[in-house]
Amino acid sequence: MRVELRAPLTERILTRLGPLRGVGMVAWAVVFQPALLFANLARPSSAPYMPEERLWQFFVTWAIVVLLSLWGIRRVYSHMLGLQPLLDELVPSSVGRRDHPFRGVGSAWVPIIFAILGAAVFSGPELVRFPGWWTTGLFLANLIGGLPLVTFLWIYIVLLVGLSRLGRMSLSLRPFQLDRSLGLAPLGVMAFRAFGFFAVISVALAIFGGPDLRAAIFNIALLLLAAVMLFVSLTRLHRQAMTAKTRYVAEAHRLYAQAFAALGQPLSLERLTAGASSLNAAEALERRVAGIQEWPLNEGLIARLAAIVTGLTAAILARVILSRVGL
Repeated sequence: MRVELRAPLTERILTRLGPLRGVGMVAWAVVFQPALLFANLARPSSAPYMPEERLWQFFVTWAIVVLLSLWGIRRVYSHMLGLQPLLDELVPSSVGRRDHPFRGVGSAWVPIIFAILGAAVFSGPELVRFPGWWTTGLFLANLIGGLPLVTFLWIYIVLLVGLSRLGRMSLSLRPFQLDRSLGLAPLGVMAFRAFGFFAVISVALAIFGGPDLRAAIFNIALLLLAAVMLFVSLTRLHRQAMTAKTRYVAEAHRLYAQAFAALGQPLSLERLTAGASSLNAAEALERRVAGIQEWPLNEGLIARLAAIVTGLTAAILARVILSRVGL
């Protein structure tokens, strides 16, 4: 299954800049601000106007969101590439290029279409009502400025769908003696990191985007949905791990029963002493088998994910409550 995944659209664009990649990221993060500023100055009196304080707040918010999106795209894509040796080990050799679990990560049309739809929603009505250079510039800035965010969301979807596809394949899991996660832990780490970027972007939009209660509820719901969908995408991998663990547990119990039966009857101190090494080995095997991970996410990552969701939800609600009391 040796396949070179095509880079996401934003990565292909930034890679062409070479050593100026960082400059390109910053430029992309602020491309929306001048267009919105000029649009605010050029719009007729009958057009909606954004207050200056709200305008600068939006500038900062969107710059942070774009930078986080570009960074997250690069990290998740790099992690996908780094997992290729593991996929070669886990996935049957009969799986071809078209069946790669993360196919679609390099699609350009899907992010572009969603970016166009987003620009149409946020600036399309003004373009229709007040056609002119300022509304056209605002629409294009919305399109270009929104592309990193929709690209990241697309990659997050591709990741979740890909993990679910992996779960539908008959994987060659690693022996538990070598890896208590059966080789699935790197997949869980990648999913956790992608969710981390998603959570930070969602909170940035909620905290810096204003104290609107409806927006806060929407962001909290989006955060919870992303967490739930993460576990849903890992469910099939969890079932494969549980099937393997059940088989190993049954084998360990059988070996322990054989070691105990070999002591004979009636039990005596001499017989227990003679069979101690066999019993100890069987008990150690049972303990090791009991420690096999049941999810690609280990216990620590699951606890951290729960802490992130609860902590960020509390932060969003605190932002709304404090703004309501004038703090």
